[in-house]
Amino acid sequence: VRFTGPTHFAPGTWVGVELDEKAGLNNGSVQGTVYFRCKPAHGVFVPPTSVLPEGAIRAAGSAEAAFQMGPPSFDNISGEQDISE
Repeated sequence: VRFTGPTHFAPGTWVGVELDEKAGLNNGSVQGTVYFRCKPAHGVFVPPTSVLPEGAIRAAGSAEAAFQMGPPSFDNISGEQDISE
């Protein structure tokens, strides 16, 4: 997780995630606004309810069980994170 907070491209809170693989939609910027920096096609923005902590599926036994436990807290992440490369 590289960003969490409001954006200009959609209402509500969004979570910016840097992916390990080239499977994303952006480089951490959307419509000219930089929210975080990553390699091209390695960034994606999702609603907080679509994010699970690393290892949650393994710990819960299935994705369905992990999502039933509720979304993670993002209280310790606010706005743009370390954007240096």
